[in-house]
Order: sequence, then structure tokens, then C-alpha cells
Amino acid sequence: MSAVTAFPTLSQLVAWPTEHLSHAADHWKAVAGRCYGVANQVWRDALAVDWQGATADAMRTDTRSDMLTASAVADQLHEAAKVARSAASDLYAARSRVRYALEDARAAGFDVVEDLSLDAATVVRHWHSLVGVS
Repeated sequence: MSAVTAFPTLSQLVAWPTEHLSHAADHWKAVAGRCYGVANQVWRDALAVDWQGATADAMRTDTRSDMLTASAVADQLHEAAKVARSAASDLYAARSRVRYALEDARAAGFDVVEDLSLDAATVVRHWHSLVGVS
């Protein structure tokens, strides 16, 4: 059994994936379109059938209810897709901020290690350079 860590490593943060969220959003949007499209077509077909009476009315009522239910599900899928896209964007931005911070730290002469701490030797060297100790 693998150990559970409290925080991701530096490598994990820099490589944090977001593509799965975009793929999920695309899939949910496509499913929503198909779901609503089929239910709406069945309802329109029910309206077009030349059939009269209580059973015909019940069929039209039921297919309309089904279409409205499918529409509500499609709306939920569209909302889930928006949330996934927003999360992907937020994660991408956070990953970029981590990369920039890492670049800044390295440019300042620090070595950032996997647990996100600074290598002690580089901290001491940096401190000595600031205070003028050789």
C-alpha cells in the first residue's frame, strides 16, 4: 500500500493534469445535445402522429414530460461542463504560477527540492551573498 502524502511534490505540481476536465466537459456537452435532441424529436414526432383520443393525448403528455426531463438533465450537463472548464482554467493558472515561482526562485539562486523546501546550502549561500560574507 502506498503512503498518503499531505501535499503533492514539486514534480506533481508542475505536471498537474487538466486535460481530463476539458475532455469531460466536451463529453458532457455532447451527451447533453444528444439527450435533448432525441427527447425533443420523439416529442415532435408524437405531436405529428395522426392519432386522436385519450391514449394519444396521454402519449403526447408523457413525451412532453420526457422532453422536459431530458432538457433539465441537459442543462445540468451543460452546467457541469462549465464547472469543469472553469476548474481546468483555474488549475492551469495555478500550475503556471507554481512554474513562475519556481523560475523566480531558481533565478535568485535557490534550489527548490521535491518537498517544496529550499536546499539549505543554497539558502546559506544566498544569505552570505546578501550580508557580504564569503
